Amino acid sequence: MNKVVFVTNYNNIIPQKLHETIGIDPSVMVNFFSNDISSEVLSFDDIANKVINNSIDIDGVYFFFCSSQIEQYKLAVIDVAFEINARGGILLPSIEHYLSHENKYYQELYKSRVGISTPKSKILSHYNSEKLKSNLPVVVKPYAGFGSKGVTLAKTSGDLKKSIRTNMGYYIFHNKSIIEIARSFIKQYIKHPQSYPLKFGRVVLQEFIPDLKFDWKVLVFDNKVFVLKRFTRDDDFRASGSGKFDYHCVADDKLIKFAVETRKKLNTPFVSLDISESSLGYSIIEYQSVHFGLATAINAQYEYVYSHESIIKRDKSFDNVEMLFAQSISSFIRGR
Repeated sequence: MNKVVFVTNYNNIIPQKLHETIGIDPSVMVNFFSNDISSEVLSFDDIANKVINNSIDIDGVYFFFCSSQIEQYKLAVIDVAFEINARGGILLPSIEHYLSHENKYYQELYKSRVGISTPKSKILSHYNSEKLKSNLPVVVKPYAGFGSKGVTLAKTSGDLKKSIRTNMGYYIFHNKSIIEIARSFIKQYIKHPQSYPLKFGRVVLQEFIPDLKFDWKVLVFDNKVFVLKRFTRDDDFRASGSGKFDYHCVADDKLIKFAVETRKKLNTPFVSLDISESSLGYSIIEYQSVHFGLATAINAQYEYVYSHESIIKRDKSFDNVEMLFAQSISSFIRGR
């Protein structure tokens, strides 16, 4: 019998909405599992210490971890999830998706590996104005954040340098201790003045797609798809976070197929996709497979079911979001 362990956070939930304090309830999800899947709910600290004490079965067991928008807590989750994976546990979704959470920098690496259609991008780890080159205009993104926070369009080399500097931190402040700041200052400006870049950080430069008036927020749970059409802000290129949303839109069959096929390439039971549409087709701007907002599924008028190359559009029919997650996990396990 297959087993799924749900790993909850400090509030005994799995945050899966925009706010850290709101999430899905694992005790509800287990009610939708078939008889061939057993389950258990453990808190994150409990499972971390069980791993240390070798007092938990891991090999061949499925684990669905919480994640977090609190950076240090998220990194702790990744540490334990990585170790679970190394000991033969099966993560739902895979370790790449926990690394991708609030991490646009890593997303570019993973999209490249699995062959996802996406705008051309370049990733940076430090600032060096003399070696900085990019086609303009270009979209500049901080490695973390949602709702287009910190995302800018650089039209000139001056814009580009400013945007990158804004999203990086000075080397001397990488440690908050006053003594360490002083030591870093001495190393960078006195002992080794030419050896350190001015700033460090993770920044994504992404190809600008001109004349976009909208994009698509698409949530995929196994073969069920929910769609939101997001229009750009006035005099702006960004649609995410604009508040100009259409939950009653009708999606093209090609968009639905593209979204489901992208989920399969990403090898995850469920995913939230930001999709651009142009004359060249569809592209994935960003994705999240853990801790993503559920407003699109909750508010959309329609759900689409993609099966055997055919698509059915119907009025939304699920009772709660926990059912969507449970059904997606069950299908994913059966398909392995």
